[in-house]
Amino acid sequence: MSVEILKNEIKKALEEGKDAEQTTDSEVDTNAIRQVTADKIAKAVQDYVKSSLQTVVGGGVAVPQDGGGIVRSKQDILKEINTEADKLPALNELQANTSKVAFWKALKDIVAFAILTLEKAFNHHLNEVKTMIIRTEPGTDEWYKDLALNYQDGDTIAVQNNRTVYLQKDESKRIIKRVSITENPEGGFKIKVAKAGSSGLAPLTDEARTRFSVYIGRVKFVGVPIEVVSLPADSLSITATIELDSLLFKADGSRLNDGKTPIDTAITDYLESFPFDTPFYLSKLVDAVQSVEGVMDMNIWRSALNGVEFWRLIAEVPAGYLTLDKAHSNITYVLN
Repeated sequence: MSVEILKNEIKKALEEGKDAEQTTDSEVDTNAIRQVTADKIAKAVQDYVKSSLQTVVGGGVAVPQDGGGIVRSKQDILKEINTEADKLPALNELQANTSKVAFWKALKDIVAFAILTLEKAFNHHLNEVKTMIIRTEPGTDEWYKDLALNYQDGDTIAVQNNRTVYLQKDESKRIIKRVSITENPEGGFKIKVAKAGSSGLAPLTDEARTRFSVYIGRVKFVGVPIEVVSLPADSLSITATIELDSLLFKADGSRLNDGKTPIDTAITDYLESFPFDTPFYLSKLVDAVQSVEGVMDMNIWRSALNGVEFWRLIAEVPAGYLTLDKAHSNITYVLN
C-alpha cells in the first residue's frame, strides 16, 4: 500500500463519517459513527504499516517479533502518549468531551500500534545485524562453521575484497550438513563434519575430506593448525525392557491396529535429530521412547558405544552422531 492510497482511505473514512453524522442528532449514534470511522482509519494505518514492513524487513514478516528486550509494550507507549497529551491545552476538549472520547482513544491506539510495529521492525533489524556480525567476524566459531557449511565440493574459490568466496553459489554442491568446532589442547582446533547420506548422516569420502581440508587450509587464519574429522556413525547398542499397553501393542512391539513399530521409529528419529557432536544422555533416549502412546515404562540395563560399555552419559561422541546397532541390541517387550 502506498502513502497516497493510505491518504485516500483516511480521507474517504472521514468524509463518510462526516456525512453520516449530519443525518443524526443523537449523541449515541454520533459516537457510534465516530467509532466506525476510527476503526476504518486504524485498519488503513495497520495495513499500510504491515505492507511497509514486508518491503523493508523482507517478505513474509508482517510484524517482526521481539528479540532484544528494547521493544516497549503497547501500554507503555500509550502511557507516554497520554503524558504528552496532558501537556497540550489544545487537547483538553478531546479529553473532557465524552462524545469524542471513543474517537480520540481509537486514534491514540492507531499511533501506539504504528510506534510498536516500528520498534519491532528496528529490533528485528538490530538482531539480524548482530547475527551477521557474529557470523562474519573472522576467526570465531560461527565464522568457521559458516565456512564449512558453505563449502562447495568440486568448485574453486576466488578472492574478492580480501575475502575468499565462490563466484557462483551452488546449493547442490554444499555437501556438508553438520559441523562442530572444538579447540585442541595442543593449539588450533578440530572441525568435525558429516554429510547427508541415503539413511541419515554419513562421513565424507576420503577424497572429499581431502578436498575439504585443502579448502579450509586456504580460507583459515594463517598459522592456525586445523584438524578435519569426518567419521562413520558411532554404534549404540542397548539391552532394555519396555512395558507396553496390551490394548495397543502385540508382544513383538508392533501396534495392533496397523502393525507398525513406533518404538523403533522413536529411537531412530531421536538418534537422527540428536544435536551434532554434543553429550549423549540415555535419559533423553528414554524420554523419546516413553513419549510414544502406549509405552508405560522403559528400563535400560546395559548400554555400549562402539562396544565399550557406558552408563548414563557419553561426554563426547567421536563421530558426532549415532546409529542403533540392532544386531548387538536386545529390547524385550512386556505387555501390561
